[in-house]
Amino acid sequence: MNILSKCIVLLLASGAVSAQACNARQPEALPAFFETFINDKDFAISRTIYPSTRVRFQYGMENGKQEIIETRRAASKRDDMKYPALGDYIRTTGIESELQQNSPTSAVARLSRPGMSTLVTYHFLLTNGCWFLREIQDHAL
Repeated sequence: MNILSKCIVLLLASGAVSAQACNARQPEALPAFFETFINDKDFAISRTIYPSTRVRFQYGMENGKQEIIETRRAASKRDDMKYPALGDYIRTTGIESELQQNSPTSAVARLSRPGMSTLVTYHFLLTNGCWFLREIQDHAL
């Protein structure tokens, strides 16, 4: 095995590169990507841009006017490794997900409880034919 082949095998084995190749001329299908993203934690980590942005919106009333407090923080790969796969969370909590492609290069997954407003949104970006998570927004209702 030559040196280049050994390097590629090591990169794939370490998770530094997603095993699923992307092609800018034939971008991966968003629904198939999302299904893998929510069910395969290693894949999700490999398809998250780090440091990843987390935004929390808190809604309230102040002097009769709606007030929105926005808090931003950066999340690391190490932070994300603590949590189970998103699909496990969806299945155990009864949360529903709705996936919407807003443009050829951006998409949002909205997670909510049945009959309630959106709780959390996952924002994805298409780069070189691959979808990546760029931001999670928590809408504290």
